[in-house]
Amino acid sequence: MFKLMIVDDEPEICAHIKNTIEWDKLGLLLVGEAGDADTAMEIAMLHRPQFVIMDICLPGKDGLALAEELIAQNPEVKLLVVSGFQDFSYAQKAISIGASDYLTKPVVPAELNGALKRMVDSFDARKQEQQNMYAARQVLEQNREMLSRWLVKMLLQGDQEGVTVEETLQQLRVLDMAPVGDHCVVLMVAERKNEDATLNSGVQTATVKQYLENRFHEAGYGVICDVDDDMVL
Repeated sequence: MFKLMIVDDEPEICAHIKNTIEWDKLGLLLVGEAGDADTAMEIAMLHRPQFVIMDICLPGKDGLALAEELIAQNPEVKLLVVSGFQDFSYAQKAISIGASDYLTKPVVPAELNGALKRMVDSFDARKQEQQNMYAARQVLEQNREMLSRWLVKMLLQGDQEGVTVEETLQQLRVLDMAPVGDHCVVLMVAERKNEDATLNSGVQTATVKQYLENRFHEAGYGVICDVDDDMVL
């Protein structure tokens, strides 16, 4: 359920809005009503509603100032402004500061529920997008070393046919491998295997790799280091 707050200094308007909303169908839950900006902020801080239906004309601080404060407190909040002002400039101002929609009084049930549905759908889509991005980042982090090695091999072997320079740079940026300066140097080092077998081959390779990375980092270079046990010299 999504939490919703109503802000209007006219009790009959609040009652009409509450009776008009299709609560269960939209998956909404009323968490508070306020007749002024200060009370609205208190409720918002306590319950952090995802949706707010609010009037522009409020006693004391006006609704547009309240809208700015609500968005500053919670950038994810969706605001539906319901006002008696017919002047389009008010709608422009409300939208410009972050309101999702603007309706004029008297509230038409179909318009109100339609606006709320668009807001719910938008919130759901944004939430799904965030979940997908998080999942993608998790997969990237779990496979970063493998993907980095694969990309280095493709670049060294010239297997990026049809891929533009900008696309290659984007691949490097995603893997935190983008070059810092205007130039890069490819240095290929052939490792002489330990003949007396006092060191395990994998341990020796890891030691050499770490040594090279440390020396280049100390010299101020960004390093992308890859090991290819299959390369024959």
